[in-house]
Amino acid sequence: MKKIDRSLIALLLIYSFMHGVLIFLHDEKQVFWYVYTGLLLFSSLGYVFYERNIESKRLFQSIGTGLIAAFIIVFIYTVLLQFHQAITFNGLLREMIKMGVYFKWQLIITLIVAIPLHELYMRALLQDRIMQYIHPIAAIIITSVMSTALFSYAIPLNTIIMIFIVQLVISISYVYTKRLITPIMGEICAIVLLIMIFGR
Repeated sequence: MKKIDRSLIALLLIYSFMHGVLIFLHDEKQVFWYVYTGLLLFSSLGYVFYERNIESKRLFQSIGTGLIAAFIIVFIYTVLLQFHQAITFNGLLREMIKMGVYFKWQLIITLIVAIPLHELYMRALLQDRIMQYIHPIAAIIITSVMSTALFSYAIPLNTIIMIFIVQLVISISYVYTKRLITPIMGEICAIVLLIMIFGR
């Protein structure tokens, strides 16, 4: 088996630290957004391990893949909504409020700061490193579970399942292009589309 390099160990230590903080504050759901955003800023230390994939696809193709991922996420959400009313958009908004997202500026910060940092860490750093040791499909599943697990302290199971599905779509899109812009574009556009369609 290939020897695990220091960068992956460091990334896993950062991930463990994030879980440790979230476990310690698991009873303080109303400040989850603040804590999680702060942890993402901390996780940006992992940027020192970032190496852009020179063989990645063209930029416009990467953006296009992200947009396709966004539409797939919206489609999946729309289908699941027909079978499980517990994941209504208003229900998701109520969960966000419970986590401390009270104001529009917090949503804006999530879109322009938290999501890019989350994708930098989970996709361009952690998933990339894990794929060096195991099959890409296994890496997709593992990083999707790891990404979803960070939210498990503040939201119900039905929402966790939805987030896991979103992370799977985003992870697959990243494997295809190997460009950070793809998962970032996918998540941001999916959120904007969901707000436009269901947030009336």
